[in-house]
Amino acid sequence: MSAFYRQKRRSWTLLKMLARVCAAFVFFLCVLAFSLLVSGIVFKLSSHLVAPDLLTFYFGALTTAAAMSLLAAIPRVFRAYSSARSTGVSYPLTQIFRGEGFVSEISGLKSEFDWRHVSDFVVAAQYYLLLHRAGYYASVPRSAFAPDDQARFEQFCRHAINSAQAQPRG
Repeated sequence: MSAFYRQKRRSWTLLKMLARVCAAFVFFLCVLAFSLLVSGIVFKLSSHLVAPDLLTFYFGALTTAAAMSLLAAIPRVFRAYSSARSTGVSYPLTQIFRGEGFVSEISGLKSEFDWRHVSDFVVAAQYYLLLHRAGYYASVPRSAFAPDDQARFEQFCRHAINSAQAQPRG
């Protein structure tokens, strides 16, 4: 079941990346079209001032300027996007694990999970993920445990999930 959620997350990440690449390409085309428009106006108004031999150089310089502006703008856009998403506010999270389920509480919001609804337990680099059958998950930071307690927590969660799945639903 966890492979489904990982594939779903990969597909969404791929779609976001493709949308960003398309947006960058459209931005580049807009800058290029604007630079060609400006150059057309300049040449139309002052065609006798520019030597015909320099036209290729001028268009090349405008295209290079458009590409450089794109390269300069992309990091700023992504930095602005990522800083806009982060509020910088953190709330204390309380998680209580019991034999029948677990409770997550943050800033007055309380979620209760029954082990029967947990489809998978994933051990990631810095978090434990408890995947719910409905598609969402609860994360537990590994740093919350001492190294010897991490193995006991993993064993507890796996045992609770397997015991709950073995029970008949009712």
